[in-house]
Amino acid sequence: HPMETPREYVRALNAVKLDKVFSKPFIGCLDGHSEGVSCMTNHPKLLSTIASGAVDGEVRLWNLSMQKCIRNFVAHEGYVRQVCFLPNGERFITVGDDKTIKTWNFEAPHPDEEEEPLDTILSKSMITGISHHRTNPIFATCGEICQLWEETRSEPIKTFQWGVDSLHHVAFNQVSSVICLL
Repeated sequence: HPMETPREYVRALNAVKLDKVFSKPFIGCLDGHSEGVSCMTNHPKLLSTIASGAVDGEVRLWNLSMQKCIRNFVAHEGYVRQVCFLPNGERFITVGDDKTIKTWNFEAPHPDEEEEPLDTILSKSMITGISHHRTNPIFATCGEICQLWEETRSEPIKTFQWGVDSLHHVAFNQVSSVICLL
């Protein structure tokens, strides 16, 4: 068509104008991770606090209102797949490519002390996601298999497996306490 080029130019120009009209202003940047961010989660009690995990194994806790990192440490050897806060917000759990499930204290240790997990569980399979129940002391992990864990035990209380497919995300249904898998 003889008017194909001018017509496409007008369409592209209109699309750029609409993007500018509907775009929101840039609010801020949480600068600090040296590698790509792989996961983020919010604190259940503090609206201005989030946790992020990176590809290099680093976990950072952020204060959004100040736009500053309040704490950072290397939690895993390699990829941090998921971070999950416990419902009371006093602890959080991380899972990584090193097949470990680590529980951390939300409060920073004394400056003289080294950052150490409260508990470390070695899983038999790769873990890609984690979700904590909002009232009961149980959490679920997924990956090659789905496992249901109790906070005080180092072995899963229930294991689910469906063929050879990998699961990438697990979440408790907030209404009926059913596990949802994606």
